[in-house]
Amino acid sequence: MKHFFASLICGLVLIAPLYAQNDNYKSIHQQELEYYNSQGISAEDYYQINQPENVTQNKSGKSCNLNKIVFGWHPYWSNGLEVNYDWSLLSDLSFFSYEVDAATGNPDNTHGWATSTVVDEALAAGVRVNLCVTLFSNHSTFFGSATAQQNLIDNLISMVQTKGANGVNIDFEGVSSSLEPEFTAFLIDLCTQMHTQIPGSQVSVCTYAVDWGDVFNEAAIDPYIDYYTIMGYAYYYSGSSVAGPTAPLYTYNTFNYNLAKTVNYYQSEGASPEKIVLGLPYYGHEWNTVGSTIPSSTTSYVSSRTYKTVKDNSSGNYSTRQWEPTSLTPYYVYYSSNWRQCFCDDEESLGYRYDLVNMMGIAGIGIWALGYDDGYTELWDLIREKFTDCGTIPCDGTFYDLGGPDKVYFNHSDYTFTIAPTGATQVSLEFPFFDIEAGSGSECDYDYIEIYDGPDTGSPSFGKFCNTTGNPGTITSSGNSLTVHVYTDGATVNDGFEGNWTCVQDNIAPETEISANEWESSDFTASFTDTDNELVDLMFYQVLDNDGSEWRANGDYGFFNDNFESAIHSDWTNLSGTWSISDGHLMQSDETLSNENIYASVTQTSGGTYIYHWQMKMSGSGANRRAGLYVFCSDQELDQRGDAYMIYFRVDDNACQIYKSVSNSIDIFSNDYVNVDADTWYDYKVTVNTNTGVINAYQNDILVSTWTDPSPLASGNSISLRTGNCICEYDDIKVYQSRSASESVTVGTTDEVRYQNADKYNPSCRIKSIITDDAGNWSDPSGLDVNIDWTAPEDILEVKDGPGVDLDTTYVGTELKANWTVANEPNSYLTKYEYCIGLTPGADDFVAWTDNGTSTNVTKTGLTLVS
Repeated sequence: MKHFFASLICGLVLIAPLYAQNDNYKSIHQQELEYYNSQGISAEDYYQINQPENVTQNKSGKSCNLNKIVFGWHPYWSNGLEVNYDWSLLSDLSFFSYEVDAATGNPDNTHGWATSTVVDEALAAGVRVNLCVTLFSNHSTFFGSATAQQNLIDNLISMVQTKGANGVNIDFEGVSSSLEPEFTAFLIDLCTQMHTQIPGSQVSVCTYAVDWGDVFNEAAIDPYIDYYTIMGYAYYYSGSSVAGPTAPLYTYNTFNYNLAKTVNYYQSEGASPEKIVLGLPYYGHEWNTVGSTIPSSTTSYVSSRTYKTVKDNSSGNYSTRQWEPTSLTPYYVYYSSNWRQCFCDDEESLGYRYDLVNMMGIAGIGIWALGYDDGYTELWDLIREKFTDCGTIPCDGTFYDLGGPDKVYFNHSDYTFTIAPTGATQVSLEFPFFDIEAGSGSECDYDYIEIYDGPDTGSPSFGKFCNTTGNPGTITSSGNSLTVHVYTDGATVNDGFEGNWTCVQDNIAPETEISANEWESSDFTASFTDTDNELVDLMFYQVLDNDGSEWRANGDYGFFNDNFESAIHSDWTNLSGTWSISDGHLMQSDETLSNENIYASVTQTSGGTYIYHWQMKMSGSGANRRAGLYVFCSDQELDQRGDAYMIYFRVDDNACQIYKSVSNSIDIFSNDYVNVDADTWYDYKVTVNTNTGVINAYQNDILVSTWTDPSPLASGNSISLRTGNCICEYDDIKVYQSRSASESVTVGTTDEVRYQNADKYNPSCRIKSIITDDAGNWSDPSGLDVNIDWTAPEDILEVKDGPGVDLDTTYVGTELKANWTVANEPNSYLTKYEYCIGLTPGADDFVAWTDNGTSTNVTKTGLTLVS
């Protein structure tokens, strides 16, 4: 059921903290700007002062496309930290800030906007750049001067144009509610002029977590403004009388304001959902408190704490992470002369807040502030997972009304979201708790949820549900998604609902079969039958040939195969390292080297997809053990193999990495976590799509890393194995290529099948097939052996007239007899002999060529012979 808690503390009344627009309140934007301004350090100086951490981004190799706004504020004191920004996961950068002189509209300080390298870098990376404009006092002076307002507008337009930027972000805080009409008029005027003079530009406005004084007239400005950047991190702050979360998702303690309520408020006031950007904190607050338990009254404020500070934990104070379950926020409690409590969001809590953004269908998120996570990639990874097309939706999950798990829902809600788990074939939804205001009659016409069988509200409806209809029970989709629409009016509110979804995923592997004739003597066609319960995706094949001792493949045709059954084959060239065959595996045993190289020629060309399939085990005593292979090598004897892709697995870092080398200079493009244990065999597959540039790496058939090369390599002449500071064993290295439903197989001494059967019992050709389905399941490899014999049997050594020795005369006028030696067929077997009778040797003018089966003698009767 949905839980409700009441906190009763005898003799103590908890006073709600002070919030936006109270006289004593200063936002984090204002606090930090005043603090850093007071240090007397210029924006330029911070490029030298800040020392960004040396960190390798956990890059998703796939080209991940943002589907939400990610709006990051870059304060000038973060200059230099932008080297660790993942530009591909930012849609907008807001440079902080242009400080307004209220009397003139001119800047008191722009903190290096005109020469800012971070602005240039962001623009070069395709990120939109906004100049944040701050005014924290003297608003009546500014709004009382038309000249100051126009000066500011003119300045902003000029500065945006000169820098080649995209717009401005207005951050006017502490505006009196009495100045709402002037503020509204200014925003409309700014939007109109900027949009006219810079087509495509954008104007956004910072709004408060709680708009106590109705300073923002959403209905009036919505047609003009591009985005509302909600500062969703002012619920508990430096002046709070109770320690609590900076940005509670749902209500914490007794103060019933939170992120869900804020978003609902702005939507209900007329802000278009697609314009709402929910700013979230990469920091938290720390207080001295009365006690160790929560909630606790504060005795004094200590400081804000960035995500980096808590994560670094250099003080040791943040070793014990605790979880507040109603606001969904982590916190830390420790004793240092007195009790202290620190509430600071991390990747788990922000993940729940990002889910709210997706559920409410708003534009995206804001970040205060960029650089506050320097040295860590978790928050970038979270953005990638929640707000790009690389993300996945879990097969099961829970959602609540906007009151969360413990409070009633809100009035004036109207939002729609779709549940479409990744790889699902069916979705089920049920409500373990359900309490929504009943309708006026037999229908739900006040508050309700409506559920649709499909990806949007155009799908068939299961109906509207409230207390009139009762709990919906279990709703099951006919396809892979359900859509939920939540609506509440402006009156009664009830306890709300908890919804749980589960799904059925396609975990059934596809199947592939091969068909061809049993015997072939020349080029032939192999046909493939591929089936799946849903949809077949990728299809690959491999042509092998057997020289009488082992199965290999002709690398000139883009295939390769080595099972390492005996000695290292001459296909391989050992350039460096100690390579040997050990227990049927290829082993490299020198741990001292960092770039061992054994390579084999394989022609790889553009136009299709290749799959590289092998097994591998790493061991040894080092602390930096890694191994993998290069593909599409252009110069296999160079240290980075010329032009090439390298796929690397690391034991000690538990990572899969994808690199690209161009002109023998290599760069990393993916670095994804995967558990890789030492002394453990893993099955590896790598696919390279030469048309799209998509490179996928799999461990035990699970996709573990991916990258899309915008300029795919067009050709390669070899593959190369590389190990680094480890003992590594490889086995069953294979190269397949993409195929259609049928493929021609060439036969001949320099073709795909280079050998004939050694005998009739041992085929010399093997066709293999492997496929995937749309859910990413791999089939088992399928194989078909084909017998190859392209030479005729050896000539019969002797033909004798008569049943035994050769006779030159017959005395029977109605028949002739003959016998011959057995013909030799080394590659297969004889299926028949034919004979003929003629008036001269070799002629068939008396009896045409006639099938005699496999018998080596014949008696032909019914003849009329004359002397």
